[in-house]
Amino acid sequence: MGELKGIEVSNILGFEEPLSKLIDAIRCGIGKVYEPTHIKRMAKAKAKEIELIGEAVTSNLNLPTKYDGGQILIDTSSAEELIKRTGNRVLYREIRRQQNIDAVVADTYKRLENEEKVSAEPVNEDWLFKFFDFAGDISNEQMQQLWSKILAGEIKQPNTYSLKLLNTLKNMTTYEANLFQKISAFSIYHDEIPVISTEIELLKKYGCECDELLTIEDCGLINLNGFTTLKAEKEEKNTLHTEKIAMTVEGYLDIGVYTFSESGKQLLKLIKENTNLEYTIEVMKIWKKQNNSIKAYKIVNFDENNLEYDDKVDLLLENN
Repeated sequence: MGELKGIEVSNILGFEEPLSKLIDAIRCGIGKVYEPTHIKRMAKAKAKEIELIGEAVTSNLNLPTKYDGGQILIDTSSAEELIKRTGNRVLYREIRRQQNIDAVVADTYKRLENEEKVSAEPVNEDWLFKFFDFAGDISNEQMQQLWSKILAGEIKQPNTYSLKLLNTLKNMTTYEANLFQKISAFSIYHDEIPVISTEIELLKKYGCECDELLTIEDCGLINLNGFTTLKAEKEEKNTLHTEKIAMTVEGYLDIGVYTFSESGKQLLKLIKENTNLEYTIEVMKIWKKQNNSIKAYKIVNFDENNLEYDDKVDLLLENN
């Protein structure tokens, strides 16, 4: 591919629309053209450079000082050496940030290369600027993959992920991200809104402790104070579901639930929910004590436009 670079070149080479849009987004976000096919090679080439600069910075951590009048002062007589060491630290930081961005973009490229279509709407430039500014500080591989999912999703459909979510994620640790994924296994959807039952003892039984919920609340992803009461009062049949089980109820149902924040809802879209089936069945059995019409069925087909379940076998019956 030689030294050819840039969005125009990508079109000449026959990149599909999603990848062209990715290149354009990167150009807007970091202010230069980018060639995604060379990202991994670039990252590897920088690794040794980072190591060398890191050694230089480490060996020069101590600033030159002098004792004067009972105080220890920085000796600025060797300003050139001080500037050199400062430059090394700045260079090291910027190279490391670029390597982090390279890793996120490389993973985004893989996520988009088999996509056929994306929205024609451009990604907001302010959003892109913030995204790449934050992504430069993400060095953990698992978190980088999460950020690449966000970028890919935003390219496919702009305004899917908010700046508030980016601000939330930039302050989250890998532990907190894994904890959120663990807690997501207890979520149930009503009218496509995710909630978690307030049956605390049941959550504890299945390994979800109160302090873990508090940690996720502190991240701004779930609301525990003043929990919402979910009421199903319609004459017709209501449906609540996970990705594996659908629950139907007729008439009145009043249950306590914790709700997710908007950032929490958006983050749920990014992770693969591994619903705890035993927990889901047990919490539905508790709800059934309030309304005996509740039944639970195995979902056979589920996408954003359709929910089909096998209504021949009620999973809440004692012999199932």
